[in-house]
Amino acid sequence: MTKYILPPIIIDILSFFKSLSLNWYNLHLIWKNSKLKNTKYGKSVFVIANGPSLKNFNIPSLYNKEVIVMNNFNLAEWKDKVSIVAHCIGEPNDSSHWGTDQIQIMTETNACSYWFHISNAKEVRNSPFSSNKKVFFVSPNIKPGLWNWKINLSRPVLGYQTTAQMAIMVALYLGYKEINLIGFDHDWLANRNISPHFYKERKGVR
Repeated sequence: MTKYILPPIIIDILSFFKSLSLNWYNLHLIWKNSKLKNTKYGKSVFVIANGPSLKNFNIPSLYNKEVIVMNNFNLAEWKDKVSIVAHCIGEPNDSSHWGTDQIQIMTETNACSYWFHISNAKEVRNSPFSSNKKVFFVSPNIKPGLWNWKINLSRPVLGYQTTAQMAIMVALYLGYKEINLIGFDHDWLANRNISPHFYKERKGVR
């Protein structure tokens, strides 16, 4: 009802504070992100989404390259042949795709860092799979109408719809000069109830 009465900017502000309050006790965790800011300044990176187009991509051209990957990239047969700077596992805890099995992904890739949605902080930090030195969190609380065009992952940032958007923010925050996007395709219109990926699905994977 409020969206029909209040101006959009007021709704965005209220939504921001509501989101912030839900994660208030974990916000100190994102301050840790500041030590990674611009650590890759001027370099190039491939941000790899999990779309089916990667089946036709020249995968060997990625070997030994710095990459940022997401979600179930652990199922890629060539995961150990690339240099994973960041593995983004960004589903919020109210997503149907989130589950504790997502935390275990950390044991299946050799990444320099693992990034999670702030709403999963308690589960991740209490899990036997976490490593405090490698685990980072993103707090996507800001609505587009309040966005100031500056990405600072040590503070609340723009809300995202997919982990791919989170991965791009990580790439920008790390300071990469050239960001190449590959695998950013899903034929949802052709396959309404499934999201095809480039890797072979494993039983139980969402």
